[in-house]
Amino acid sequence: MTKRRVRPTSDFLIKDLYTAVKSWMEYHFEINQQYVLSEDSIKIPICDYLSQYPGNVELEKKIDFFINRHYDLYFKITQSNDVCTKQEDENRSKNVECEYFFEFKYVHKEYTRTEKEINRYFADIARLKAKANANTECYLLVCGSKMDFINEFKGKITTSGFNPIDANTQKLENQEIDEELDDHATEKYNKMFSFEENQPKILDFSDETLKKYKDNFKDKYKLTKETERKMPFFYDSFFNLKTTCIALLCDEKDSCSTALGLWKIEASETTE
Repeated sequence: MTKRRVRPTSDFLIKDLYTAVKSWMEYHFEINQQYVLSEDSIKIPICDYLSQYPGNVELEKKIDFFINRHYDLYFKITQSNDVCTKQEDENRSKNVECEYFFEFKYVHKEYTRTEKEINRYFADIARLKAKANANTECYLLVCGSKMDFINEFKGKITTSGFNPIDANTQKLENQEIDEELDDHATEKYNKMFSFEENQPKILDFSDETLKKYKDNFKDKYKLTKETERKMPFFYDSFFNLKTTCIALLCDEKDSCSTALGLWKIEASETTE
């Protein structure tokens, strides 16, 4: 009988988690069951993986300060302070409740490059940042087929600069699309995410594209400076956003069928 593991370090918990998701996706591609893969089904391998730890998993965790919105997955575990917090040394002997909040995105050529979907990515980043603090870690996991991950999300950087998608080769045949695909969507995603491991990306709202997504978010949730200050997660500014690439499993030269990226979401140290 396998001994149940307890109190994993934060780094190993996260590493094993995204490795489990990647293996699970590869298995379904191998047996030609790609049709089961989606944002919702990604929760299956993650819940299976987390079940080995003595913590609490909650799907569709309600966000109390954003009406009718939920985090895809919430996990809480009691661990020693030196494992998952940034507290001072004198407090490290204490056990604390560590919380993990996750949002998931599944990349697909039918919708990832639509303006609506790009807005959804930004909204996930902003809502996750609302929970980030010393004892809480927030992550956005993005995955899909390797071809879609590269063509629709990551894009390709050439020596001459950013290479936008060729619209003529990316149109879907015999299929109606509800919203027009943006041929420069991958460039917009690169303004939100670094695609190099351990590299942070501070969102720069002097950029007109990011400013538009920020304004859309504020309009949707009716955020004003006054309402921001009343919220429990208000720092110097709600929109000091930083994403850090924790893992990027997307080797164009290997034989894998799928790709995955994991980004940690937290507050940047800069102010608007």
